[in-house]
Amino acid sequence: MEGAARVFASEFGKATLPLRGGSADEGVLTPFALPCRLLFVAGALIELQTRGKDYWAGRVADPSGVFEIRAERPDACLRQALLDLNPPCFVTILGEARPGRGTPPASPTIRLLEITETDRAVRDAWTVRTAETTVRRLSLLVNALRAGTADEEVMSALGFYGTAKADIREMAETVQKALASVRGPARIEVRDEDVREKVLAIIRESAGKSGISLDVIIDRAGQDGIDGGRVREAVRALVLDDECYQPARDMFKPL
Repeated sequence: MEGAARVFASEFGKATLPLRGGSADEGVLTPFALPCRLLFVAGALIELQTRGKDYWAGRVADPSGVFEIRAERPDACLRQALLDLNPPCFVTILGEARPGRGTPPASPTIRLLEITETDRAVRDAWTVRTAETTVRRLSLLVNALRAGTADEEVMSALGFYGTAKADIREMAETVQKALASVRGPARIEVRDEDVREKVLAIIRESAGKSGISLDVIIDRAGQDGIDGGRVREAVRALVLDDECYQPARDMFKPL
C-alpha cells in the first residue's frame, strides 16, 4: 500500500494527462497535480455487473462523484470478493489508475486489485484524510500560480489543464461539501496507547503477503494479557486512522 494516492472522484474523473515515464496504460496526473498510479478509495458501491465471463464493471461513489472500476480476469480471491458483494454497500478498494480512451479521452478508470466491504465510519475517515491532503495540494497550487514556478508535476498540471484560481476555489468548495457529509467524529480514540501500538506491531510483523486474521491478532495479543474487546477496538481505530486496511474480510495489512 505504500505510495497509494487518495483522491476525490470529482478530481480523478477529470484526469486525462498520462503520467510521464510509464506505459500508455499506467497512471494519470490530475488537474490539481496529484500523480495517480496506485489508488486507495473508500465509498459506496452503487453498481456492479459482469460483462462476459471474466470482466466486471462497477461504480463507487464518494461524496464528490463516482469512480468507474474494472476487473478483468480477476484472481480467485478477487473474484470471490466480488461475488460476495451486494450493492449498495460501503467498500474500500485498492487499484491501479488507467487513463481513459478515445479523442477526446474519456474519464480514467480504476483496475481493481482488492475490494472489501466496510462501513460508513471507514468511508468517513477516508473522506477526512483525503480532504486534508487535497487542501494541502490546493495551497501549493495557489503558491505556484503566484510564483510562476514549482516542481515538474505541478507545472505540468497547470500547463496541460490550464488550472486557474477559479478552478482551485471550486475544488475547495467540493472538499467542504465532502466534509459536510461526514457523520460525527471520523476517528475512534483508543485510551490505552500501549494496546494500540502492540496490535499495530503484530500486524506489521506478521501480516505477510495475504494479511493477518483478526483471530490471530486476538490470540497473539492475548498472550500479553490483552482481551479481545480491546484488540477489536484498537484494530478498528487503526483502520480508521489509515494505519492498516482490510485486503479481505477480517484480514488486516499495514498501510
